Amino acid sequence: MINGYLDQLHFGDLLQWFQMGRVRGRLTLTCRHGERRFDFRNGSVCFVSSTDPEERLGSWIASRDLVDHARLRRILAVAMLRRELFTDLLLAEGALEDVALKTTLTELAEAITGKVLLSPGVEFRFDPDHPVLDVLGLSLDVKPSHLLMEAARRSDEREAREDDELSLIH
Repeated sequence: MINGYLDQLHFGDLLQWFQMGRVRGRLTLTCRHGERRFDFRNGSVCFVSSTDPEERLGSWIASRDLVDHARLRRILAVAMLRRELFTDLLLAEGALEDVALKTTLTELAEAITGKVLLSPGVEFRFDPDHPVLDVLGLSLDVKPSHLLMEAARRSDEREAREDDELSLIH
C-alpha cells in the first residue's frame, strides 16, 4: 500500500509512475468533495468512479442524455436491488453499446483527472491488492499520459473562454 498527499507528490508524476511500472490495483483519492477511484491494469486506467454526485456514472450519462432518464433510473434501481454492477446492466439491457460506454467512461476519467489536478489537499492511497474487475469484458485502456494531456487541453480551453468573457465585459 502506498499513500500520501498530492501536495507532496504531483498527481501527474504519480500517474506516470503507475504507467511506467505497469501497475495493477486501485488508486483512491480523497478530498473534501469525496472519493475518486482509478482502477489500473498494466499501468493503464481500466475504470473510474467517484462519490461526487456530478461524477457518478449515472449522473454523467443523464447529463449527456445518452439514455432515456426513466430507463436509466430503472437500471440504477435494479443494480442497487440486485447488487449488480451498473455498467454490466447498461450493457446487458442494451441501454448503451460498449463503445459508447467506453467513450463515456473515458470522458469521465478525463474530467475527474482535471478536477483532481486543481484540487488542494488531496490524499491518495494505492492498493495493489485490490481486485480489479472486468466489467462484462468492458475495460478501458487509457494511458495516464492521455488523461494528463486531456486535462491540460481542457484547462487551456477553459482559460481561453474566461479570457473571451472578460474581453466582452471590458
